[in-house]
Formats: sequence, structure tokens, C-alpha cells
Amino acid sequence: MRLSIVTPSYNQARFLQDCIDSVLSQHYPDMEYLVMDGGSKDLSVEILKTYGDKIQWVSEPDGGQAAGVNKGILRATGDIIGWLNSDDMYYPGSFQAVMEVFEKHPDVDVVYGYADHVKEDGSYLEDYYTEEWNYEILKEICFLCQPAVFFRKKAVMEVGLLNPDRHFAMDYDLWLRLGKNKDFYFLHKKLAKSRLYAENKTLGFVDKVHIDIMDTLLEDTGSISERWLIGSANSVARTKGYDLSTEAGFHDYINTSIQLIGQYNKRYHLNPDKALDKFPYSFHDLRIGLDVSLAFQKNGAGVGQMSGIITRGIMEAFPKQSYVLLTGIEKVFDPEVFVSREYRQCTNVLYAYENPALSISQVNDVYARGTSEQVLQMCRYPNVVLYPSFTFSPKLSQHTKSVYILYDLSFLEHHEYTTDSNYFNCYQNVFYASLYADIILAISEYSKQVFLRYFPYVRPEKIRVIRCGYRKVFSQPDKETALSEIGLKSSDKFWLSVGTVEPRKNMVSLIEAYSMVSKDHETAPLLIAGGKGWLNHEIYDKVKQLGLENKVRFLGYVTDDQMNALYHRCIAMVYPSFYEGFGLPILEAMAAGAPVICSNTTSMPEVGGDAVQYIDPYSVNSIAEAMKKVEKDKKLRGKMSTAGKKRVRDFEWSQCVRDVYEAVMDAAMSEDD
Repeated sequence: MRLSIVTPSYNQARFLQDCIDSVLSQHYPDMEYLVMDGGSKDLSVEILKTYGDKIQWVSEPDGGQAAGVNKGILRATGDIIGWLNSDDMYYPGSFQAVMEVFEKHPDVDVVYGYADHVKEDGSYLEDYYTEEWNYEILKEICFLCQPAVFFRKKAVMEVGLLNPDRHFAMDYDLWLRLGKNKDFYFLHKKLAKSRLYAENKTLGFVDKVHIDIMDTLLEDTGSISERWLIGSANSVARTKGYDLSTEAGFHDYINTSIQLIGQYNKRYHLNPDKALDKFPYSFHDLRIGLDVSLAFQKNGAGVGQMSGIITRGIMEAFPKQSYVLLTGIEKVFDPEVFVSREYRQCTNVLYAYENPALSISQVNDVYARGTSEQVLQMCRYPNVVLYPSFTFSPKLSQHTKSVYILYDLSFLEHHEYTTDSNYFNCYQNVFYASLYADIILAISEYSKQVFLRYFPYVRPEKIRVIRCGYRKVFSQPDKETALSEIGLKSSDKFWLSVGTVEPRKNMVSLIEAYSMVSKDHETAPLLIAGGKGWLNHEIYDKVKQLGLENKVRFLGYVTDDQMNALYHRCIAMVYPSFYEGFGLPILEAMAAGAPVICSNTTSMPEVGGDAVQYIDPYSVNSIAEAMKKVEKDKKLRGKMSTAGKKRVRDFEWSQCVRDVYEAVMDAAMSEDD
């Protein structure tokens, strides 16, 4: 079986040699390489001449990239075609792996694999998002990276060559046409590098790229998904140069996105899906959808804990209500934890993932990417949906009322504290909620005010503030065996900090402050309880840099009993976080009677009140001085402990659950705007 590689090129001399070498270095025995140059004026022809008879090439004016690829396909004598643009490259061993698949699977028409985006200099930038073959998902997102796709020449001749009118989406157009009736195979191997740089067509003409994509979708499939519509608007708005670190810049960005959505709707004559005339269930038999994407994790923290407490609390407090449980984040959803919970006492609970015709993965695909009708059917027709897991389904909201719980907007105010992928996911869901949610519940007044600054078009009365609570385990005496389980004695003294090990928690400053205290006088070890987050290398490196390996200990995830013992026995719980939407460890530490030192920023004063010692998280000296003060003054620690236990009386999960349930009922009964 012969392989033909086709490379279209025009004035790409600076990349051409890397491209050609990545093909020839494969040393695949039965291969031909065709370079279709469009009459370049740079040094491309000189480079092509240096390869002699190792490649076949022609340099003459043509009709553009698609015309060049088509010319190469028509000239190719191979059974299998690979299309590699002149600024892209193959990874070693790609040809052998791909051809083995075609040899073993004669019915397969297209083989694709993983790929990387690389920078202009060829260095790694990011993984290209790729997933298992699903034509319906392909209509939602192009998960095939063009240079990582190989196809039978026979197949492309049957569906038609590249469309020269598609200047930007020619590859997507081909995948959509092939996908209608050809067999695709996902090879789990990195095959290619796709280069991104300023002059690159994809980056250089974002607005035209997305118009071309939507034109393609309408022509090939007869529809444009809401995901493409909103995603295109956001992508184009991002190119306008708005400073997203400022409120004014973010407002301009949001307004531009909304205007573009309107323009696209008008351009393509799109109409939102009409609401169903009648639900299968009346409000007298209300069916509540609960998004449990983050609610049932074995080692959940932060949002996961709150989501689980609220979701479980509603079903336990109102067991006669009808519920349908949804999930949209498969990787963190744990069915074993899910089925073990006590809320199985609810007699009217449906589980979308238990549909015998669907796997959990398929449920997630429908929930995240299916049409609104598919989502509604899969979700068993809820009247109202509660989103307590940082997720939101705009498709489902077209047919149901919705309540969204807002935790924090740290990803907007401090992009440096998170990853690009998390930023995009969080922003997308909050943006959806700002447009479609009937009621938004903020877990602090601070989160509410920040949300209104970034999304000023949302009516303030649409947002309510709820107060989180503390788990009662932390107000109970600690178990004697809990400390021994993590290598501690009941007589041990230690400082405690609680939180996921990530930049937002400001652990670098804490470690530097602890070092200052240690140099001032002999002090107890510092224990940090919490799982590993992202971007945390600097935190661990700081411990080594300061020679504190024997003084600072990372405990990782600890059980509730172990955490309770740590709270009860610590000198103080130090929480110098830069940013919080609430600050749950502050509340839980106070419930256990631990003196608390925490930041004077964001929502934390709403939680700590006058029961804590406040510090400036941006001042290492401020943290160190507070630690010295609390350590040396036993009477002060006693006052802080008493004040903390009194303070937590204002925070009850039972009241929070009632407030959330009331919002769900209000949304369900509300009239459309």
C-alpha cells in the first residue's frame, strides 16, 4: 500500500525545510512526496532544488491553497493521502503507525491522531484538542487537526476534492463531507505539529475564519450549533485588543460578543429553539434537575464540597420532590460515591447516566454537545435545573428554568492564578449563566459585586447572596487516633494551612513568612493540608530554596476526622489567600476553635468578621508579624477561639440549603421575561 504526501506552499521558505525534512526522515519505504508550490517569490524554489529526486515538485501560479492540495491529490499515485501544509511538521514514526492501521482495517477510510500546536520557532505551545470519533460532536467542534489526518484517495474522490471557495475552513469542510458516510479511526498517537503564528491564516484572520466555518456548517449540515455561534463571537471579540484585566475592557469584550451573536443570528437567519408548548410534568409534580458534575468526589474540596453538600442537602430536606441528576464532567464524577449516599431515600430520583442505552461518556457528550431536544430528552424533562458545579447548559435552559450558583471570579480578576483551559471553561459557563440563568446565587456579597462589574447588563435583583455553612464534624471533639494516622502525636505543636496547593492560595508568601518566624525563634513545623492543584512548582521549590524540607510538610488530602484533629490541635490556621469567593476553611477552623489568621481581601472579612487576625496577603512581613503575635500570646489565642465559635453560629448549611431550594422554587414558578 502506497502513501502519498501532498504539501501546498507559497512563500514559506522559512518553514519549508523543516516541513520537508519531517516527511523524508520518516524513511517510509513506499512513499512519494509531492510539493505543489504556487509560484513563490522567496527562496522556496532554491530549497526545493536541493532535494533532487527525493521529492516531486512544481512551482507555478495556482488558485490558492485548496487548488494546490487538489492538484497534488490528482497527481498522487498512492492509496493513502497525507496533507501537510508547508509550515507544519510530522512527528517521527507517524507514517508507519498510520499505514499499519490502514493495512489492518481495510474498511477504514480516514485515520487521525493527536497533534500539538507549536510556536513560530517550532517549540511546543499546547495540545490540539482531539477526541474519539463522533460525527455529531464534529458539528460542534473541529477536533481533527488537519496535518494529523490521513485518508484513502478513493474516499476523497467519492465525496469531492477540497472546495476552493473555502479559504479558511477547507479542511473542516472535507471532514464534514467525509464524516457523513465514511469510517474514521482514532489513532492514539501524536502524529503532527501545527504551527501558530501572527501571519498564519488561522490567527491572522479570525473573523473571516469563523464566518467561513459557519458558512461551511450551514452548507454541509444545514445548521449552526449554538456552541459555534457563541464561540465564534467570543473568539472574534478577543481579537479587538480589549484589556481584559480592566472592567472597562471586559465590558467592551462582553458587549462586542453579544453584538456579534446578534449579527450572526441575522446573517444566518437563525432563531432560538422554541420552548416546548407543554412539559410532560406540571408544577404540581415539579421535576428538579441537579447538575452533580462536581458534587460526588471522594476527595472533593472547595466547590466540590459545597456542591455536594447543597445537592445532597436539598434531596434530604425535600425527599418527596422529584429529581433528575445530571453530570457534565466525567473525569471528576464518581458513580461509586454517588450510589453510596443516603439520599437514595428519595423515592423520585432519576439518573441520566443510568439510561441503559447510554454510557456515562455518552451522557456527557449529549449534555455538553447534543441538540437542545436531545439534551432535554436525556435529562428526563426537568422543569428547573440547579447548577452548583461551575457548569451551565444554555441548550437545556432554552426549555427549563435555571438557577446558577456563583462561587468566585478569580479566573477573570487574576488570570495568572489558573490555566488557560480552566479560564476558558469557567468563563464560558459564567457567560452562559449571565445570559440565560433565571436566578444567580452568589456565595458572598463580594462575588455578587464583582459579577455585576463584569456583567453590568444583568439586573442586580436577579442575583441573591447565600451564606455557606460548616460541617458539624468540625465542632465535635477530635478523635485521638486521627493524628496518629498522619504521623503526629496529640502533644505535637504545629502551624496549619488548608487549601489546594496552587498560586491563588499564596503559599509561597506563607512559606517565606514561616521562614522569617523560624529565623526569629524556634517555632513549630508548618503543615499544609490540601491536594495538589496547578502551577504549583514554585511552591515546592520555595521550601527547598529556604532549606525547610524538615519543617514544612505537605499532607495532601486528609479525611474529615484528620482535618478536625488538625484544626483542634494547631497553634493557628493561617490562610493568606490572595482571592476567595467565600473562604470555607476559615469557617471550619473557627468552628473547631482554632485561632485564624487570614487575608483582609475579597470575601474573607465577610466570613471572619471580628474573630480573626487579618493580614495583607501581599506583604510577607504582615503574615510573619501576625504569626509571631498569635504564637506568643496565649490569651489572645483563647479570645480568638471563643470569638470564632460564636461567629460560626451565623453560618448554617441547613439555612443555605433552604435558601437555594427557595430560589429553585421561585425560578420554576417565574414567568418568562
